[in-house]
Formats: sequence, structure tokens, C-alpha cells
Amino acid sequence: MDGLSPQAISRHLPPSSVGEVLPERKNHHDAHPRLWVGNLMSITHLADLVQKSTRDDGSTIPSERAFVTVISVLSNKNMIRFAADALQQQRPQHPTEDAKIPHNNSRCYNQTPMDIKHVIIPLKDTVDSDLMSALPNALLAIDEALGVDANEASFRDDAAFNHTTNACARDKTSTNDGNNHSSLRNENDFTCQTRVCLVHCAKGASRSVSLVIAYLLSRHSQRFRTFEDALSHVRSVQPQAMP
Repeated sequence: MDGLSPQAISRHLPPSSVGEVLPERKNHHDAHPRLWVGNLMSITHLADLVQKSTRDDGSTIPSERAFVTVISVLSNKNMIRFAADALQQQRPQHPTEDAKIPHNNSRCYNQTPMDIKHVIIPLKDTVDSDLMSALPNALLAIDEALGVDANEASFRDDAAFNHTTNACARDKTSTNDGNNHSSLRNENDFTCQTRVCLVHCAKGASRSVSLVIAYLLSRHSQRFRTFEDALSHVRSVQPQAMP
């Protein structure tokens, strides 16, 4: 798709596909940070992710601000431009603006104000890509997005973690991007916060899934002890996952 415009790219990609990886909500008011994995088109529906990350009934809390981090695992320049444009369109024109979002029933509800940050991991979707070199920056980006102190995270530096991440690594390289964008990243201004992190690639099947699985093995090793455990969980929310 290197020769296609962002508009043409949107016509050639499948519809939005996204799954919630962490955490499973216990009740309607559970406001823990949310980790999602999806495809390129999933970034065009951030307001829906924020709503799903606050309450199941679709309502929002007026005083709440959502801090949304989108991690794009892409190498195609047109796809990166498409992602950047899609995120810019969802940012409010003014810091205090209350955006509106349409729903299927054509009614509009007040959207939780969103502060959107964009992180780019330029990882190719090829067999010779080096996933391992992308992991440190990618995992730290997810930590920051979810408000996790990396120094207190549950790292797995043992041989089992290295083995399972290498199982993903056949498909991926990268560095963190130098083009992070943040509109209002002052998180102390709001007492009610929602943190949402969406990790996506083009199809939501390989690169993004590999990074998310590595995150589960590294930061949630007590629950996901093996690659198979993490993959099974991700496939339960994103069935097309093929790291």
C-alpha cells in the first residue's frame, strides 16, 4: 500500500476491529486503565473506546477526562499519515471544547474530554523484523499510558520470558517515535481520570498482538506464565490474532 493515499488506504482495509485486553471489568463503575489491541481503522473510534472504558451503559462522567495513548505499530508512511490525521480529527479544536459523538441511533451524547497522545513504533510486517529491539520502548510506552510505574512492574527477565518473546519476534524492528503528540497532558488537573491505551497495527493480527503479548508476559507474569496463556487470552478478545 505504499503508493496509496490515506483515503485509498481506508477503502482497502477491513472495518474497525478491537478487543479489550486489560482489565476485565468487575462492575459498571470500574475505572481501571484499559489496554486495547486493534487494527488501523480502530483508531477512528476512540470515543467509543473511552465510553466502553468508563461505563457499560454508555454514559460518561462530566468531570472525567480521558488520557488516550495510541501506539501505532506501522512502517508504511501513508498508514502513519492516515493514523496521525485520524487522531487529529478527534482532538477538540480548543482545550475546553466539549466534543460530540454520533451513535447508531443518531442521537448525540457529551463525549468525555480526550487528551490524545500518539506514539509510533516503526516496525515492519516482515519475517526479518526485529521485535526484540522494539520491546523496551514499546513496553515503557504502554506503562506510561496506563499510569504504571515501570520500576514496580513485574518484569520477567528469566529464560522463559526470553523464549516466549522470541516466539513473537520472527515478525517484527523498531525504535520509539520522535513524533509524539499530546494536547493537554496535565493529568493532575482532573480528579476523575480514565486511561486508555490502544496498540494497533494495520490488521490487528500480528505486530500489535506481539507487543501486547510481550507486555502481558513482562508486566503480568503471575497471570500469564507462558506464551500460550497470553496468546489464548488475546485471541479471546481479538480472534484474528496471529503473532
